[in-house]
Amino acid sequence: MCKDKPFCVLSETGPLKQVMLHRPGNELNRLTISNMGDLLFDDLIWLEQAQREHDEFADILRREGCEVLYFNECLAKVIEDKEVRESLIKSVFMLECIDRHLSEGLFELFMDLPSDKLSSHLISGYSKKEASVLYKSPLSLMSKVENGGDFVIHPIPNLYFQRDPAVTVGCGIVIGQMTYDVRRREPLYWKY
Repeated sequence: MCKDKPFCVLSETGPLKQVMLHRPGNELNRLTISNMGDLLFDDLIWLEQAQREHDEFADILRREGCEVLYFNECLAKVIEDKEVRESLIKSVFMLECIDRHLSEGLFELFMDLPSDKLSSHLISGYSKKEASVLYKSPLSLMSKVENGGDFVIHPIPNLYFQRDPAVTVGCGIVIGQMTYDVRRREPLYWKY
């Protein structure tokens, strides 16, 4: 029925053949006491332990014959295409309300980054401190006011809940709309 399709899920309970995971990464290091509530966490996460537990889980899946795909690697592959990269970067800037002054410098930087590095920034965020090195003058007043907090691009630490933003139904994908602003970029990435 779906032999020529890149994916096809006809059973919720059948053997798992392939799965998309996100290994916890630097986005969890961006959690602080002051921002964890805004990022939908009620405690700080010990990254190394979370990674160990994730790796054990992924190994179990592999031993059971399941192919494990990683979201950040798939995103990096997709943004190797220059037109896709440009479109995605502009969409992220729009969702993050990045002002024109800052977006011009960031756009050039992000277009020139290796795909794996850009994928990492799109997931773990990009701080105002990191962005400030692009300019000899301080960040514009608008960027300080419009995009509150410490980030120009906010981290998305909930990305390891891969079933939330998108699910496969038959030979198609249903991309959801997230309730919380902090998760609104997740479905955007799935569209690409």
